[in-house]
Amino acid sequence: MKSPLVWKLCWILAIFIVGAGIWSVWSVYQEISLEKKRNLKINQLSGTIIYLDEVLTASARLAAAQGDLAWETRYNSFEPKLDAAIQEAKRLLPQVFKNQTNSANQKLVEMEAHSFGLIRAGQREAAIEILFGEKYEEQKKIYRNGMKELATAISKINLSELEKNKKRVFIIGVGVIAALVFILVFGLSSLKSFSSRTKREVEEKSRRILETAIDPIISIDEKGIIQVCNPAAEKEFGYMSSEIAGQNIKMLMPSPYSEEHDTYLANYMKTGKAQIIGLVRELVGLRKDGSVFPMELSVSEVWVEDHRSFTGIVRNISQLKQTRNELNRSEARSRSILETAIDPIISIDEKGIVQLCNPAAEKEFGYMSSEIAGQNIKMLMPSPYSEEHDTYLANYMKTGKAQIIGLVRELVGLRKDGSVFPMELSVSEVWVEDHRSFTGIVRNISHTKKMIQELEQFAYIVSHDLKAPLRAIESLSEWIEEDLGNDVSEETAENITMLRGRVHRMEGLINGILEYSRIGNGEHNLTSCNLNMVLDEVLDLIAVPVNFSIEIGKQLPDIMAEHIKLIQVFTNLIGNSIKHHNNSHGKINISAGEYERDRKFIEIFVTDDGPGISPEYSEKIFKIFQTLAARDDKENTGVGLAIVKKIIENHDGQIHLLANAGIGTTFHILWPKGATQ
Repeated sequence: MKSPLVWKLCWILAIFIVGAGIWSVWSVYQEISLEKKRNLKINQLSGTIIYLDEVLTASARLAAAQGDLAWETRYNSFEPKLDAAIQEAKRLLPQVFKNQTNSANQKLVEMEAHSFGLIRAGQREAAIEILFGEKYEEQKKIYRNGMKELATAISKINLSELEKNKKRVFIIGVGVIAALVFILVFGLSSLKSFSSRTKREVEEKSRRILETAIDPIISIDEKGIIQVCNPAAEKEFGYMSSEIAGQNIKMLMPSPYSEEHDTYLANYMKTGKAQIIGLVRELVGLRKDGSVFPMELSVSEVWVEDHRSFTGIVRNISQLKQTRNELNRSEARSRSILETAIDPIISIDEKGIVQLCNPAAEKEFGYMSSEIAGQNIKMLMPSPYSEEHDTYLANYMKTGKAQIIGLVRELVGLRKDGSVFPMELSVSEVWVEDHRSFTGIVRNISHTKKMIQELEQFAYIVSHDLKAPLRAIESLSEWIEEDLGNDVSEETAENITMLRGRVHRMEGLINGILEYSRIGNGEHNLTSCNLNMVLDEVLDLIAVPVNFSIEIGKQLPDIMAEHIKLIQVFTNLIGNSIKHHNNSHGKINISAGEYERDRKFIEIFVTDDGPGISPEYSEKIFKIFQTLAARDDKENTGVGLAIVKKIIENHDGQIHLLANAGIGTTFHILWPKGATQ
């Protein structure tokens, strides 16, 4: 009566054993049922085997007697069924299916197969002699006797299995009764011993957990007196367990935490209202050497019979505090940078919703931060830029292909008062844990655009003002030549020709400067350009000498570019190859492919078999006004390749000269895949 739990365990065990006994009896019953089904199946198989054997015998004999091989077809359709039935019988009852019976069956099959062969060979009498002969009958007799013995063996097995199962049921019943008696006699003492052993094991496990815990653990009684502490507590506070056992816990806390702890404990014992029990509280710990450290304290209440104690788990959070302080300083620095940045900075989430913006953005767009936080960023862009932004963001989230992320793009900003301004937007992607956001830096380029317009106007005026005196000089040279008539000397004629050449060169330089200054100004009107079609247009524009062959690769890629600018690039490159060739005949090859070292680019090669260029000039030739040949030898302004380089770089591409003097020149162009279709 002292331990009702033990009695409950005994009853549970008794019920379990009785249940196990019932389950065992049911299992035996199930085995008997399965055995009956198996034997019934074997009986059916036995009848099937006898029937099929007779069918096969009759088919073979009728084929021999009538000479009709149609019976062989019937034989062949039943023979596999007989073989399958015999194999199933062997599997179900291997111990009584004799090898002799199986051998007789095999011989019968062989004799029947032989007879069919004789019939097909026209030896029907020989087949009849086999199928109606003594040997055949002898094997048939062995086979039939074997099947009778099989049926007799099945009956004997049924009886022996029944007797065996009856004995099993009796033994199980006796075992169940004996087990119940054993439980009643010895159960109480065994369970009592088990309970005592379990208690010791639990205490041992608790002790090990306490000793191996990383965090300090201290247990106190209702008066705050320390009962136990683990090695981690000794290490953290610098005391041996014997030094603090029996002392008040407040010795491990500096003032005012020590006084507060006594007050908390007294109030809880009086009112039952917890201020620290079951909570995590940040305090300061006091070590033996007088040093202090920040800590988190979690206290739990424990009842053991009628005694109450409190267990505290301490965690030193010095490193955590340091990390928090560093994080706060980092946040303060980031906030300072954000607030003092000259350019507007705006952060949005994955759906384009504004999360924050800096004072420069408020000033530029005319909104307070509270007015745009939580709104879609497109409110700061006029149409069609607002619709395009939603499309770009949705496509990037779906495909991962950036059209604005990591790039600088020229857009138009919309202020609160409805006014617009040109701007450059650079967007970067930021991950914080599992959250993604996008930060955009805006730069108002109104002043830059104005300067560009002024520069274009200046270039146009300068071009116009410079061309006028050049035309006058050319006209004067013509008048001088007319005035001299036939009296002009050879030297004077050469000087007049040279003068006109210099005038034309100067005019070419002026046009080149004007063209160079215009590249990159204004918006890109990118279209899908088929390189094969572009090169066909270029060849129509260039007067390619008859002795020059231009080989263009088939199915060159389509790229996104300004169509006219692309024509300028290839007109200059092909024209230079022809102009600076050292022979009256030559070959130029143009091909393209994927850039192996960086899959972000496609590469285009323009190769000729001319004199080549020394590696030392591989950079110089792309600088404006730089020429390698004397200006009087080759009419050249030195602007063409500079224009080519600027156009390609304006499309975020690159061009390199693969220089190798003496064996031709190759221009290597890298066109970004981001600008490909």
